[in-house]
Amino acid sequence: MRVLYGLILLLAAAVSLCAQMEPCLAGTDTPQCGIVIALHPPSNPPDGNILSLPNEITIEVPVRIRATKVQLNSGPKGGQPPDFKAVSEAAKYKKSGNVERFQLKVESCPAADNTFQFKIISPKFPYPIVIDRDYECKPGSGQ
Repeated sequence: MRVLYGLILLLAAAVSLCAQMEPCLAGTDTPQCGIVIALHPPSNPPDGNILSLPNEITIEVPVRIRATKVQLNSGPKGGQPPDFKAVSEAAKYKKSGNVERFQLKVESCPAADNTFQFKIISPKFPYPIVIDRDYECKPGSGQ
């Protein structure tokens, strides 16, 4: 019986260690993380922060993360989590090679909010992976 408890404890420690080694928990901007966010139509200029509306946002998440949902929230710049409200979410994805491709549609600008927060939810992690992006909303300029 002690051996069984020891094996269960060892397995739990191994699973915890694997989750801690996930590169996205160290920072989503690292190349090892592999999360890619693309706007369609893209920002103009490409490195700018203009979000033309309507817009379709594609989030590519590596399969190893096992994402079940991606949520887009909006809130004031420098705001706290309770200040953010859901704008769009996607629970379905298309698998393409080693990534799961989620698509979100944004039809209108949230009132006076310019920080968008992408939450990637996975049962593999105790909390969502969060990516903050500042965009200036431009309604009616999408194609």
